[in-house]
Formats: sequence, C-alpha cells, structure tokens
Amino acid sequence: MTTEASARLRRLLAVLPLFAERGEVSLAELARRTGVNSEALLDDLSALTDRDDVPGGFIDSVGIELGAESVVIRASHFLRPMRVTVSELCALELGVAMLRSTSMPDEWAAIDRARARIRKLLVKLPLDDAPLPWHSTPPSGSDSPLLATIRQAIAEHRTVKIGYRASEARETSERVIWPLGAVPSHGTWYVVGAVSDGRELRFYRLDRIESVSLLSESFEVPADFVLEHVLSNGRPFSGREVATMRVRYSPRIARWIAEREAAPIDDDGSITVSHQVADRDWAVRHVLQYGPDAKVLEPAELRAEIVRRLAAMLH
Repeated sequence: MTTEASARLRRLLAVLPLFAERGEVSLAELARRTGVNSEALLDDLSALTDRDDVPGGFIDSVGIELGAESVVIRASHFLRPMRVTVSELCALELGVAMLRSTSMPDEWAAIDRARARIRKLLVKLPLDDAPLPWHSTPPSGSDSPLLATIRQAIAEHRTVKIGYRASEARETSERVIWPLGAVPSHGTWYVVGAVSDGRELRFYRLDRIESVSLLSESFEVPADFVLEHVLSNGRPFSGREVATMRVRYSPRIARWIAEREAAPIDDDGSITVSHQVADRDWAVRHVLQYGPDAKVLEPAELRAEIVRRLAAMLH
C-alpha cells in the first residue's frame, strides 16, 4: 500500500464511524477529524463509490449525498453494529500473543501494552451467546533474558555457546550451536540448533539452558532449512530416518498421558500412543522414565534394545 493510499485509509477509518452513528455529518466536523481540506475529503469519500475494478457478483451499494455544508452516506454495511464482540477480542488477543512469540525483545513493550488494553476491554463487555471466551497464556520462559539473547543471535546469525543440562545429566555441559529458530510447544520454548556445520539439528529446551554467550563467529542458515518443517503435531521433531514406536501406558498414569498426548483412554483404563522416533536414545529414555508403567508394543527391535540396556544396568 502506498503512503497516499495509507493516509486515505486512515482518514476514512476516522470518519466512517460518525456516519454509522448519525448518517449526516457536517463538512466542518469531518475536516477537524481528518485534518485535510474539504476538496481532499470529498475525494476520499468518492473513492468509496468510484471503482474501476468492481468484481462480479452482488455488491452492496454505497450512496453518498454531498450538500453545501454536510455529507450523508447511506449503506447497508452500517446496519451491523460497529463494535467488536468478546469472542472477536479473544481472537485478537490470541493473535497478538502469537505475534509476541515471534517478535524481537525491543517490540515486546508495545505488544504487551496492546494486550493489556484488550484485556481491560474483555472484562467490561457483556459476554456473547457463544461459550465462555478464553485468552492465551504465554509459554514458560517467554520473558527470559536467555531467550532474548538467543533471539538476537537468530536475527544476527551469530553462533552461541550455551550451558545445557540434559534430562539425564547431573552436570551442565557447554555446547556451541548455530541457533536457527525458537519455537513454543506445549507450554515451553525449544531452541532449534545446528551442530556439525549445520548438517545435524538438535533441540534444546529453554528451561534446561542455564547460560547463553554470543560468539563472534557468524553462520549461514542452510538453504533447505524451514522452521515449520521441524515441527510434527506442534512439537519439535527432525530426522531423516523416522520410525513409529507404539507404547502402552498403564491405567495408573493413563489419565496424565491422555491429557498430554490428547489421545483416548482404552476400555481397560490404559492408553496406547504412537510416537514418531528419529532418535533411538530418546525413545529408550522416554520409556524407561515410566518404569513398569510403559511397555513398547512395537517395533520389536526397540523393545529388545530396552531389555538389553536394562540388563546392562543390573550387572
């Protein structure tokens, strides 16, 4: 949109609510609202009716009557109350929250102010006939200075050194990665990092990153990297050789697994879930953490690998 078109749109948005309320508005008031002379104002209003690119089909008409000192606009578009409903505000608040998750830290203050204004309106307006509305909750760590540093590195294509403590590790280890992206998933943040000159992707949970240092070395994002492609069912996932692991969880933990995996519970109270697996070590750790409450149904070779590791631990 050109600067001239943008300015015209702003002026029209400023004056059209007046016509919805009263139908007839004086030229003097319109001039005060828009800050332009009557000639420019009439040209703006004419743009509502004079169109060379009218598409086919039925289009509601807009009628404009120009008087010596006032303007009248008649249009069926104004029959709908010009207000935002509670449901629309909830959708808007969710969109703004999603925008924040992909914005740079210097933009957060303005976005947070917008969200605060929307939430103030939410408590003032009467509820719609629709179900009770809801609004978003940002993932854990969204305000973390570590995430801010990582986002800076992503934007500047800078290598970082992170202090990371894996789930099975007792101590923190230092790792040098190329931060390619940061994605929110299931209430937390994951950093998508490349190692080995960008040929291998790894995922790092933000709540396990204990330190971040910007390094002077820069990197080039691999030509075939697309952030959306490393997600599977909304979760970080990447791998060339993908297998499916089916796990049965006992009734004792089935309800918790069902909530996390959004899967139905079987008639006997247990639950069976299929997982995509690109990292066999992850699959083994995942099953072992539940002890006797998780059983691998397939593939058979993965079940055998778990038995082998358990035997090694007992000797």
